[in-house]
Amino acid sequence: MRIKFAEIKKEIKKIWPELHWTLPTDPEYWTPTLQEIQDFINTQENDIPYTKGIYECEEFAIGLMSDLRRWRAKKVINEDKSNHLNWAVGIALTIKSGLSGDQVHYQNIALTSDKGIVLIEPQGNTITELERVKKVHFVLM
Repeated sequence: MRIKFAEIKKEIKKIWPELHWTLPTDPEYWTPTLQEIQDFINTQENDIPYTKGIYECEEFAIGLMSDLRRWRAKKVINEDKSNHLNWAVGIALTIKSGLSGDQVHYQNIALTSDKGIVLIEPQGNTITELERVKKVHFVLM
């Protein structure tokens, strides 16, 4: 489904009203299904291990966003020439509740056509629970 970034921002703010900063890279996006995202992340391997100070959550999130967009572009160019929009997938700076208190964490965020807003844990390529995230400070999409 075609959607403008302003609508995506409204959907995110319904869950996390404190969201202050958003940076769209396009004015419109295409909302994938959760299964389309899952199909992609099931093929991914993290070939670089988590390394404190050098390759942490933000690098994993940037890499996953880039890989998803590259995969989408190849699919559009090779198969579905009618829809030239990036998926509504980006990076979110979140505050998560953890065992040792609140933690700042980068995750991937997506607006899906069937499940709404979902978060992806980029280090494990898994869909995470929205309830664990207390705040979203920033979204790049």
